[in-house]
Amino acid sequence: MLKILWNDLKLYCVALTTVFLIACEYDVHSKASDFKYIDEENPYSPGDETVKTNIAGDFRLIDSLVPIKLSVVFVDEDLRALDTVTAVISKNSKGYHFSVDSMDVPSRYARFDFVCVHGDDGNFKMKFSVYNYVNVAYLDLFGAISAHRVEELIKNENFYMGIANKKALREIYHFLGYEGSINSDIEEKMLVALPYLVLGYGEKSDSAFYENFKDLRSKIGTEVKLDDYATKTAIADAALQSTLSGAALSIILEDAYGFSKCDADSRYDSVSNKVKDSRYFEQKYVCRMDSGDSSFAWVPFSEIEVENGLCWADRKDTVIFKDGLYYCDGNLLWKAAGVAQSMNILYRSCDEKTMGLIRPYVGELFICEKNSYNNYYKWNDEMPDSSTIQNNLREYNVWKQYGECDSVISKKKVYVDSSYYQCQGVRWTSISAIDYIDKFCTSENEGETVEVPLHKYYQCHYGNWREVAAPVFYGDTCDSYNRDIVVKRDDKYYMCGEEWREISEEEVLPVILNEDVCDSLTEGSIKKYDGTYYICEAVLKTGRFYVGKWRTMTGIESLIYEKNLYKPCPSSTLGTSLEYDSTYNELLSCACPSEGSACKWQIAYHYKVLDDMTMTSGKYVEDSTYIVDYKGVTYVFKRKGKSLDCKKVIAEGKEYSAWAYNKEYSGSLPIPVHDLFVFPVSKEDSFVSYDVIVNKSDSYDSFVADWNASFDYSIRSLKMYGYNTDNFSDYQSARNFCPEGFHIPDTTEWRRYQVWRLTPIQFSGDLYRTYDVSSESKDFKEYRLMWTSTEKNNDIEYCVELSKGSYVFDTSAKDVRMIECPKDLYPLVVPVCVKDR
Repeated sequence: MLKILWNDLKLYCVALTTVFLIACEYDVHSKASDFKYIDEENPYSPGDETVKTNIAGDFRLIDSLVPIKLSVVFVDEDLRALDTVTAVISKNSKGYHFSVDSMDVPSRYARFDFVCVHGDDGNFKMKFSVYNYVNVAYLDLFGAISAHRVEELIKNENFYMGIANKKALREIYHFLGYEGSINSDIEEKMLVALPYLVLGYGEKSDSAFYENFKDLRSKIGTEVKLDDYATKTAIADAALQSTLSGAALSIILEDAYGFSKCDADSRYDSVSNKVKDSRYFEQKYVCRMDSGDSSFAWVPFSEIEVENGLCWADRKDTVIFKDGLYYCDGNLLWKAAGVAQSMNILYRSCDEKTMGLIRPYVGELFICEKNSYNNYYKWNDEMPDSSTIQNNLREYNVWKQYGECDSVISKKKVYVDSSYYQCQGVRWTSISAIDYIDKFCTSENEGETVEVPLHKYYQCHYGNWREVAAPVFYGDTCDSYNRDIVVKRDDKYYMCGEEWREISEEEVLPVILNEDVCDSLTEGSIKKYDGTYYICEAVLKTGRFYVGKWRTMTGIESLIYEKNLYKPCPSSTLGTSLEYDSTYNELLSCACPSEGSACKWQIAYHYKVLDDMTMTSGKYVEDSTYIVDYKGVTYVFKRKGKSLDCKKVIAEGKEYSAWAYNKEYSGSLPIPVHDLFVFPVSKEDSFVSYDVIVNKSDSYDSFVADWNASFDYSIRSLKMYGYNTDNFSDYQSARNFCPEGFHIPDTTEWRRYQVWRLTPIQFSGDLYRTYDVSSESKDFKEYRLMWTSTEKNNDIEYCVELSKGSYVFDTSAKDVRMIECPKDLYPLVVPVCVKDR
C-alpha cells in the first residue's frame, strides 16, 4: 500500500514538475492542462501540403507566468523551419489567449516559441518551446519540458510528431518513478504540485529556476530519477506548500518525518515534527479522516488549534479567535458561532440600552439598531454613513482602549483622541473638559489653576472654571512690564500681549527657537541668525521664572553693532568727526560713556540746525564738545547721551548762548521746523531787588509800578536773579544784538512758536516775586520779558511776557502775554534772536 501511494505521489510530482518549471512564483492555485497528444485528433491527412486555417488557443500556465511574445514556426516532418508568424497575445478571464489571423499554413507541424516573465513588471525573460500540430488547443509546460526530447526522437529516431510527444510524456512519468496508467485527476494534481516537490519552487530566483528547468529538460529520456533531485525531508516540506492533501500527503509525511501511521485506531492523535532540518520543525499534526477521499491523513494544526488546542468532545467552552467566537462541534472541529450569539456573548444583548453601540466581530463592525419594520433590536453589519454616526464611532474608539463601560468602572473619566469621556450606564459618553475636572470652583480656591489631559488648563474665576493659556498655569505673569515676551510651555510658544496667546513657530524669533538663553546673566548679549541680529534685554521676573526678552535689532542698531566689531572707535573722541550713513539717513558718533571705558559708535541725534552732511565736517574738541564751522559761523554742540544740542554760536567774534527748537504749531498740530535761538551768554549773580537797580532808564520805575499793578495778588517781593547788565538791552541795542542771519521775531512769529511750549530758555534777568494767598501759603512766579520786532508807535515796542509759576496756583502753562514796553526800557527786557529761515 505504501509503495502504491508513493508511486501515486511521484506521478503527482511528474505533472507538477512541468508546471513548476514554467512558473516564476509559488502559486498553489495555478490551473493546469490535461496534456493529451493523440494523432487521431489531428485533422490533417499525410498528403496535405497547405490548408487555410485559424491558429488560436490558450496558455495554461501557472498564474504568475506572463507570456509576452509568441512566434509560430512552421516546420516539416524533420523539424526544418518553413515560415514564421507572430501571434497576438491577449488576456481574458481565464488567463492568456493567443491567435493568428486565418492563413494558408505550409505545414501541419509547428514549433511554438514563447517568452515569459514573472508578473506584469518582471524583467527576466524565459524562453520555452513546444512542438505540436498547428491546431493545438493550448500551450503548457509539459510540452515545454518535453520539447527537447521530442526534437531528439524526431530527428534521431524518426518518430512522428504525435508519437514523439506521447513518448516524451511517458518518460517524464518515468523520471518521477511512476510506471502505472495516467488519469486526468492524477495529471491535474501533478501539474499543480510538481514545482514544489521537484524544484522547491518559491525559494529560487527567476534565473535559478530557469536554469533548473533547462537542466531537468535535458534529463528526460535518461535514467535520472526524482530521488536524485531532493531528499525525503525536502520533498515533504515542498509537499506541504503544495495543494497535495489526503493520504498521498500523509504517506510522504510519515516516511519523511517518521510519523506513525494515521488510521482509524489513531484518529485524533497528534504528533510533532522532530526533524530539525525541516522547515516545519516542531509543527503539530492531527490524524483525521480526509473529506476528499474518505481516507485517514495527518493534517497540520489549523491556526485556531495552534492557539487554543484541539477541540475534544468534552470541551464545552468557547474561544475567541481573530475577533470571532468559536465552539467545538460534533466533528471535533472549532466552528464559528453565529453573529447574534457571538455578539451577545462577547458584548451585550442588543436592546434599548445598547442601541447605537458599535463593536467588532470577525473583522467587521456591527451596530446595535432597531429594525423599523418589526421594532426588534439587532446587531447589524450594514453600517450607516459614517457622517451620521460620528459619536457612535468615538464611543467605539474609547471602548477599544478602555473596554466595556459597566458598574465596576462607573463614572470613570478618560480622554481619547483629544476628547473627554465618562462611563455612564453602559456607554462611554462625551463630556467637556470642565466636567473632567474633579473639584469645584469656589471663593476658597479663587485663582487656582488646574491641568486636565492634553495640556489644557483652567482657572477658578468667580465661581466658574475658565480655560487659560499654559503660561498662566506655570505662573508666568503677562502685564505691561513684559509685553511681547515669548515663553515656551508644553512644547508650544506663547506671547504676552493683552494676555498670553499661542503663536506659531513662524512667529517666533529664531534665537528663541534655538533656545538661546536670555536672563539676568546674558542681558545685552547679541545673536545672529540668517543675517539678522537679536539682542537680549529687559530681563523681568514673571511668576516663578526669570524671563528675558529677545528683540530683533533695527537696521541701524545692527549697523552700529557691526561697526563696533569691525571698525571700532579710538580710545578718545578727541579729533573725531561724525559719520553719515545714507542707508538709514542717520548720523553716527563715537562716544565714551565714562573715563576709562571703551568708546563705541552710537546714533547722534540733533535738531537739524545744520544738515547732516554739514555736521560731518566738524570735530570733537573735547570728549563731549563738537564744533562745526559753517559760512563764517561757529556752532558749538554739547553731547549728552545720544543728543547733540547746539549750546553756543560764535559770529563776528561775538559769543552767543543758543537753543534749538524743532516745532511750530498750526492750531494744535505740530509742524517740524529747525529753528535756532540766540541770546546773551548768562552770567550768574545773586538775587537783586528791583528797587536797588542802578543805571536804569527813565522809564524803568514807572513801567515796574504799572506792571506790578497788573497782578492779581499783593506783592511781597520783586527781585532779579542772575542779574547782569549784559543780559538786558533796550530795543535799539536788541536790534544791533542779532548777528548776521538772525533777527528778532515779531509778535506773529512768537505766537506761532507758542512760547509756553518752549523748554525754558536759560538766560538771566528773570524777575522773581512772591505774593500772599493766605496766611499759610505763598506762591512765586518767574518772568521773562523778550523784545519783539513789532512796533506800537515811536516810543512803544511790544514785548513777550513769559511767566513760570510754582505748583500752587499755576494751573496753566500758557501764561504768555504781549505787553507794551517803552523802547528805552532797561534793564528788564532780554534780546532773543532767531535764525533766518
